[in-house]
Amino acid sequence: MNIALIILLVVVMVVAIFIVIYQRRDADRRLQEVRQDADKRVEEVRLEAEKRLREVREDADKRVEETRRNAQQAGREALDAQQRVFRQTIDEMKASVNATTQKMLTESRNDFSEQSSKRLDEILTPFRDKLKEMRESMEAGKVSQTELRTSLEEQIKLLLQQTRLTAESAD
Repeated sequence: MNIALIILLVVVMVVAIFIVIYQRRDADRRLQEVRQDADKRVEEVRLEAEKRLREVREDADKRVEETRRNAQQAGREALDAQQRVFRQTIDEMKASVNATTQKMLTESRNDFSEQSSKRLDEILTPFRDKLKEMRESMEAGKVSQTELRTSLEEQIKLLLQQTRLTAESAD
């Protein structure tokens, strides 16, 4: 009976070992499935993040390009407006000078040589002042445009930097 009991114990132990081995294999298989599922989810999240990053980059690039186009358009419009004002002022001044000169010629041809220098000074002094004012206005406009361009360039640089930072933080 001792031998039968020993054999029975050995058989029970062998069966227990086989059960443990089977459970271990089953646990390994389930662990492998969980790992594969986790890897699949990580890959899906990574692909979605890359897609979102591309969208953010494209959107930022579009905004930078739109800002650049708007800045160029604003600069062109400001320059065109200044040129129109300048031409109009020149035309008005020409008309004024022509009218005054014609009036002076018809009033007195005899006093022309004596009074012409006085009259021309009277006429040309406001003209010179206007020209000086126009030059100063044009210079101020150039400075304003330069400041505007500089400001827009800085904004574009900031947008590009933000895009890069966004890209880097997303990576």
